[in-house]
Amino acid sequence: MSATQKWLSAEWQQRCLDALKDTLDVNSDLKRDMVQFLFDEGFWDPARLEWSAAVTKFNSCLRPDTRENFSNIQLWALIKRFNRLSWFFAMADDLGFEVRKKATEERRIEIVERLLTGIEQANKLSAHALAALQQLGAPVPASRLHPALREGNANFAFSGADEEPTGSIGVPNV
Repeated sequence: MSATQKWLSAEWQQRCLDALKDTLDVNSDLKRDMVQFLFDEGFWDPARLEWSAAVTKFNSCLRPDTRENFSNIQLWALIKRFNRLSWFFAMADDLGFEVRKKATEERRIEIVERLLTGIEQANKLSAHALAALQQLGAPVPASRLHPALREGNANFAFSGADEEPTGSIGVPNV
């Protein structure tokens, strides 16, 4: 490769532009929704950008001969919100990745696992806080306790001041 030759070819740049246009060069109704989304989510400021200027800016972002570009986060948000994935698929393919959508069950399991991890962390934090209160020796007025603790839904066992508390707060099965 010579010093004057570009690393990225004109064909590569055209493929990228085509994918961007396929993702965001949409009919007028969808374009209106996309521009409104950029305003609603705070990407564009309606106090500084009138509607007609916003549409012009949106169109300019699709042309390589202008300095106007979508930011990475704007592009990602538009792709996600409007499920327009061509640019994402082209980028993944160019980088050598295969893309597959996770099965609903797989996604559900990941979400439940995150939820259970959060509940476990909350239970540990609650147990440590209750142990610290118990070590102080002063009872906490029932009115100051969370309703779950006040109503006897918590089950903690303490065997010594230096040991980790065990047990869990009564949490409904999810």
